[in-house]
Amino acid sequence: MATGGYGGGGMGGGGYGASGMGGGGYGASGMGGYGQGAQQPGLQPSPQLTQKITQEANRLQVEFQNASNGIENVMRGTVRQMCTCGLKCCDDKSLNGQAFQACMEQCQAPMSQISNVAKRELDNLQSRYLRCAQVCQDQANDHFVSSQDQAQVENRVADCFTQCTDSHIQLIPGMLERIKEMATKFN
Repeated sequence: MATGGYGGGGMGGGGYGASGMGGGGYGASGMGGYGQGAQQPGLQPSPQLTQKITQEANRLQVEFQNASNGIENVMRGTVRQMCTCGLKCCDDKSLNGQAFQACMEQCQAPMSQISNVAKRELDNLQSRYLRCAQVCQDQANDHFVSSQDQAQVENRVADCFTQCTDSHIQLIPGMLERIKEMATKFN
């Protein structure tokens, strides 16, 4: 989605394994070139800046995936309970079609609730990261005056993306704790 600006690859990637929750990846949003809103055409970012932004996005992704490994163990207990419950539904020959369906839905409800919490948390973190990336873009546009300013602007942009990544890495433990807390309620 990058259209001539700095961007590190977009969202997508790591999930939660057995839980079926995906979409944990983070990257820069692929915003347009700096100077885009100004009268002069925007400059293309240097390969070094593009690489730096991609590195920051990858760093956030790696931190998120490392932290999420602990959730999988908690979620496995919930998955096991869901499967055990489902087997009981299958073994109960007294259940008619509608009762069987209700039994299975009841077994799946905890996992569904955990998945919804995880999706909401992931969407929130993604949205916050993209807003932070947009601030970096806006700052680049605000400080860009001429092509002679490109190196200085790129340094500011790189610093801004590093700060975005650092601040969002700090949010991951709290997010994962909220997901774990929900999962442990059902174990």
